Amino acid sequence: MGTLWHNIRHGFRMLRRNPGFTAVVVITLALGIGVNTAVFNVAEWLCLRRAPFADPGRVVRLFAASEGRGEGGFSYPDYLALKEQMISLSGLTAIEYRGASLRREPWSRDLTVGVVSRDFFDVLGVRACLGRMFSEDDDDTLKVLPGVVISHELWRSQFGADPHVVGGPAVFSGRPHLILGVAPPEFTGERYTMPPDVWYPVETWGNPDERQSRDMRSFSLIGRLRTGVSLQDAQKQAEVVFARLELKDSGTQAAQKPYLVSEPDYRLKGFGSYSLFRGAIAGLVLLIACANVSGLLLARAEVRSKEMAVRRSLGCTRVRLVQQLLAEGWMPSVLSLAASLLLAYWMIGVLRASLPPAASDPASGVRLNFVTVGFAVMIGLVATLVSGLLPALYASMSDPLLALKADTARAPRSGGTVCGLNALVVGQLATALVLVAATSLLFRSYLNCCAVDLGFDRKNILLTEVCPTGDLNRCQAFYRELLPRLRSVPGVKDASVGATAPYVFTQCGWTHQVFPLGGDNNGCTATYNVVAPHYFQTLGIPILRGRGFEDQDGRSPSKVAVINETMAKRLWPDQDPVGQFLRLGPASTDMVQVVGVIRDGRYRSITGAPGPYMYVPLGQEFSFLTMLLVKTEGNAPAVRQSVCDMLRKLDPDMDLYPLTPLADAIRDTMSGQKGGTELAGFLSFLGLVLACIGLYGMITFVTGRRIREMGIRMALGARRRDVVNMVMWHGAKLGLIGLAIGLGASLVCGRILKASLYGVTPIDPLSLTASCLALMGAALLACYLPARRAARIDPMVALRYE
Repeated sequence: MGTLWHNIRHGFRMLRRNPGFTAVVVITLALGIGVNTAVFNVAEWLCLRRAPFADPGRVVRLFAASEGRGEGGFSYPDYLALKEQMISLSGLTAIEYRGASLRREPWSRDLTVGVVSRDFFDVLGVRACLGRMFSEDDDDTLKVLPGVVISHELWRSQFGADPHVVGGPAVFSGRPHLILGVAPPEFTGERYTMPPDVWYPVETWGNPDERQSRDMRSFSLIGRLRTGVSLQDAQKQAEVVFARLELKDSGTQAAQKPYLVSEPDYRLKGFGSYSLFRGAIAGLVLLIACANVSGLLLARAEVRSKEMAVRRSLGCTRVRLVQQLLAEGWMPSVLSLAASLLLAYWMIGVLRASLPPAASDPASGVRLNFVTVGFAVMIGLVATLVSGLLPALYASMSDPLLALKADTARAPRSGGTVCGLNALVVGQLATALVLVAATSLLFRSYLNCCAVDLGFDRKNILLTEVCPTGDLNRCQAFYRELLPRLRSVPGVKDASVGATAPYVFTQCGWTHQVFPLGGDNNGCTATYNVVAPHYFQTLGIPILRGRGFEDQDGRSPSKVAVINETMAKRLWPDQDPVGQFLRLGPASTDMVQVVGVIRDGRYRSITGAPGPYMYVPLGQEFSFLTMLLVKTEGNAPAVRQSVCDMLRKLDPDMDLYPLTPLADAIRDTMSGQKGGTELAGFLSFLGLVLACIGLYGMITFVTGRRIREMGIRMALGARRRDVVNMVMWHGAKLGLIGLAIGLGASLVCGRILKASLYGVTPIDPLSLTASCLALMGAALLACYLPARRAARIDPMVALRYE
């Protein structure tokens, strides 16, 4: 204990004697540890945080997979059949997501609704923090009531955390409901990142006919394994049950197979790649920081070689020297750890802006906790050991006799020290090039996504959700009056409505199985939307063949549709689709005539290929949830106010939402990619700066050891430019070696990032060239400053040096 205390006191004395050295070490380690702590904090919340369920290890997800398709959903009748026959599960619950509104002034609030089976909370083991949850044990009187459970966030933000709201009424989407209970604050739903605001029992929501349809496969299933039953046993039983029920894909009619995944694996699958990529970038930054500190300590050990020799000659053992040097390294590590936690706290606040709502919630989302602090302490210890052990061992191996005879300025071990520093600098530069190259690829991919042709206009389009009150006839009359009046508003070029709009909802429409009339074509599953006339003109979607919708189409008994190019090629590859007929379903007698073909568009995924898409006129089908699209000429604030005034005048009881630009909705879908690119850019810039600092320090150290040599050269006639070139060439060689090593590693990194790139190849010449030029430019700048300082040395002063 006395020896440890002696080492600590000696370490503090060394810190006071070398404040500049201490500051550089503390800042370098703090940057490396801080960014890793912040990234780990986000990954811990996404992947490692305990699921908000009871005994999550027994919770499983059940999916239906078929050839050519990934994980699919289920219809409600399929769920009921599976629940009855899957005896390996103690419970099986179903959930789908819908939308609702909560009226507030001046704007209503959109709500995410989880429509669930009554055993949802029982299967997940969630208990109310206030009131009660609905369950299958409710009596018949309670089951017929429209009782709901609200989230803790909604209770706090919209109901003022009033405990008396339980048992009271609440109006959602203009309909009264009874609040049964409030969910606990940690329960963010089964989607983790997008928690519902309200949970409805499935029998109290929507049209009962939809629940009985086997074509509406929108439910996700979650089960809980019985005690003693393994995931493999449940998988085998699910295969038998699927075969017995003859479950088939609604589009291809291919037999479906079950796919069960445990809850921990489901989370890792969903967020593991996201976290691994960002963690890898942050880890490279920490590696550069450790190499930087190791180089500083190695240079410092060279300067203290005589001190170490004296200690050895006085009887100090190598082990004792290593302990002392490591103890000196722990002192700045403690300071860097404290600084890294402050940096991590700041970075977490910045990262919240690009995280999903649940993760950005300061109360229950991503925030510093004991696990994160423990991680910071652990990597701080590892970083200190990695960066300090080799220099300590090197210093302890000095030969006392040679070190005492040698001039301090020209110790005989300088060659080994310089080689070690060169290796560290080359490693830092190679790692920095990998970071910069990866960021360049991601940045170019992001720019390609921003510039992609979506097939419609994204500028000067305003969106708002319109849900008029009253029955079907009143709603149709509302739209017939609204649209002509809107088109007469100054600043409005055109206006229309649709059941949905591009990038507003996840699916941007609903799906329907369609078949061409006659022929051998097996049909396809198409996404469809219900729109009013002028919809294509408002969005600037070109009509390639035929026509768009007219006012009489919604009132005509003959059904019509407009399809996109992909659907036309899929159903009528060698024919003109205009005038052809479609059947809505394999056994349906409903016939729809195609009256027009529009250009393909990307309505829900910027990088995904357009699929079959179909439009039907408003009136032929009707949706109470409708998006209003307004194309403006300019002066958007004035147009917004005019539109809002008109909506209030036409239906004072209607929920009113702010008009938002369509470009913002598209930008929101890219927020994750943008945030990832910005984070990678920040970390790569940080890594490049640290690598250049390491190169600067190494060149400064080597130049300082060669002051006498440079004085002799200049005394013999060497010009200042020659000295600058000599120092610069030494740094340039290190940069070229690091570039060669890093370039090979960058090619491997590009292959790994291939799935995340759009419109750019993993071996992109422009990105790699720009990265190499950035690295070499930064390296030469780091070399120029010590080279210029060395060239200003007075030869007479240099010859008298030491």
